[in-house]
Amino acid sequence: MKSSRILILNSSPKAGGTISRILCEMKQGAEGCEVDYVDVTKADIGYCKGCMSCRSGLECAVYQDDAQEILEKMRWCDVLIIGAPCYWQNMPAPLKALFDRIVYGLVTVTKTGLKPLLKGKKCVIVTACTTPSPFHWLLNQSRATVSAIKRIVKPAGFDVVKTIEIAGTANKQLTESELRKYRDVIGKL
Repeated sequence: MKSSRILILNSSPKAGGTISRILCEMKQGAEGCEVDYVDVTKADIGYCKGCMSCRSGLECAVYQDDAQEILEKMRWCDVLIIGAPCYWQNMPAPLKALFDRIVYGLVTVTKTGLKPLLKGKKCVIVTACTTPSPFHWLLNQSRATVSAIKRIVKPAGFDVVKTIEIAGTANKQLTESELRKYRDVIGKL
């Protein structure tokens, strides 16, 4: 991959868990790129109050916290990598709270629909769940998590170029050879 700016958002609370390990491998594989890594679970992000003032003012009028800084990083990046474990067929609450809070920087509402504000950027989605394969697919576990994230990033203008879904993490640890293949993902974008 030519020199790019990459933002990695990790929404897993487990520092040594599957998502965190994969994202660290991807970061290592991003040689020659500028990489910013954000642990969303440690960020100070208040919950959206639904006041809608951000739509007219193009900024959150309720909080000044880490959400605005992360939005600026999303504007800065060429590639966004989102790591999200599956929580009840969805993304973890800290990631959803972030997206709720920065909606004004992702899309704008026009008379004809939504207008993307981050058009032309690539996105990679990484998710994992404890449900073993093939039940993770049949029960719509990780697939629903990917779908929930796509429903946010696609209208914002991101092109989802790769999804990685890992099943059965309760009974399986990733091997070093499996982790190495994730290191090469950035170079193939």
